[in-house]
Amino acid sequence: MALPGERRRVCELIERAWRRDTETVSAQASLDGGYLLVFNGIQAGDLPALTGDFSHIRGLHMDNMNLHRGSNEFLNSFSQLHVLTMSDNRLRSLPPAIANMPRLTTLNLSYNNIVLSPESAQQLAGCTALQALRLDNNSLGITPDVSRMTALRYLNLSHTGITSWPAGLQGLTHLEEVNLRHNNIVTLEQTLFEAPGANAVNSVTRIHGNPISAESRDRLIDYWGRTGIHMGYIPAVDHAHAFHEARYPTGDISPWLSSGLSAVQRQQKLQQWALLKGFEGKANDLLKLLSGLAQAQADMSAHSRLALHDRVWTLIDRLLADTALRDLLFQGVHYDATCRDGVMVLLDNLEVQVLIHQAENLIGANVRETQHLNLAKGLFRLRQVDQIADAVIVERLRLGGHPDVAEIQLFYRIQLAEALGLPIQTRSMFSAPIAGISAAQITEAKDSILAMDAGPALKHSIMQEVLWRNFLHAKHTARFEAIEEQYQKDYTKLSEDSEMSDDLQLLRGAELTDSRDQKLNLLVEELTDAALQGADQTPGGPL
Repeated sequence: MALPGERRRVCELIERAWRRDTETVSAQASLDGGYLLVFNGIQAGDLPALTGDFSHIRGLHMDNMNLHRGSNEFLNSFSQLHVLTMSDNRLRSLPPAIANMPRLTTLNLSYNNIVLSPESAQQLAGCTALQALRLDNNSLGITPDVSRMTALRYLNLSHTGITSWPAGLQGLTHLEEVNLRHNNIVTLEQTLFEAPGANAVNSVTRIHGNPISAESRDRLIDYWGRTGIHMGYIPAVDHAHAFHEARYPTGDISPWLSSGLSAVQRQQKLQQWALLKGFEGKANDLLKLLSGLAQAQADMSAHSRLALHDRVWTLIDRLLADTALRDLLFQGVHYDATCRDGVMVLLDNLEVQVLIHQAENLIGANVRETQHLNLAKGLFRLRQVDQIADAVIVERLRLGGHPDVAEIQLFYRIQLAEALGLPIQTRSMFSAPIAGISAAQITEAKDSILAMDAGPALKHSIMQEVLWRNFLHAKHTARFEAIEEQYQKDYTKLSEDSEMSDDLQLLRGAELTDSRDQKLNLLVEELTDAALQGADQTPGGPL
């Protein structure tokens, strides 16, 4: 039932949207001057059909509206959408109207009660323009077929109960993130590791939390050893389970209220904590991590506890103040049974995401290129450190050992943090001897990573950083938009060709996307080369 005044707010927003009196979609999301219609958080319930022309609306946001039936008649008025988000509702089925949205590139239906039927699964499979699809935290029943979504970059099917690999996933060539965590996938077929392009897909896919069979585990470990790609698989360790069982109750704020707080400060933190807990399911993993950190701090010195308190409250302050960052962290934290050092690794990882987000939001604020280059370099080196740790882990697994992933990873990070300028804050650990890493191994790792500065790997890594590409886009907008505009024109012309077969349209669409991406990459490489050369010539030498 709609709350008092909520329907009136919706009517006002609809009228404004009809008058084109709402925010326009950013150039990166849409290039034809479309508009946004945002209802997020308005508890109006399902909405009725509309009259009038809303073809200028490109983004429709209906998160947390207490929707049950999906407002399908309402959605039918928005056939030209690029972005549709309906997360945090009570939808039980896929809105059929999406079948009539040929330009839809982003669809977020996470945190609902959606169960796919054969018919709705087929409708979803027909959304061939999708670049981002979120269905996480729904009991889908049927694993989506993504074979025709040739432009897909982001896919989140975590916590959906799927039992099989998404059909067509291994054939997609533009994927940047695939989240299949915490499902019921038992078997990883050998073809997943042998298909053409398998490494590109598997390197961005995460499967932790699935009950994979012993045979599939052996296949994955062998593949990990050959390629360095682990797909987010984390071997269990005994002391992690003991720590996990002993942690503070999830949602308990008491460990984070230090005795030195004033009454005003204490009340402020209680209010912040209540806001955090108010995000219900989305905040669960973060709250579990904070419980794990609370358990870890019990064994810290007073100085270390104070530093950890500062880190935790800084993180909470920032995510409560920034909706985009909050969504990023809620989606990015995946807490499972781990040890005291394991929770510190997870905290470091979240703080790295904050750094990246801050860098992206400094764009346009007279930021120097070197700030972005230095962060991109630190991220590259951090990944190299983690890859070296991975190599040690997989070798011990292949020899029948039981390596502790977190201990090995954190030991390498801490030992190399200063020498390599890694963007992490943790500088000490609880169980360093468990890692079993020698000083010679640390020296070898440092030397090998420093040597990579002279090769192409560093530049290519910087080129792939979203924060760097966004920075270049903001600085050289006209050059990037010229490529995107031509792509949109060509794609629209292709989709309007009624005489062309569906299969040929798919093929031509994939060719257009490949051509667009190649042109963008060449432009990014040109601009990155210029920036690196400029950094080499600045006082103080190269990066």
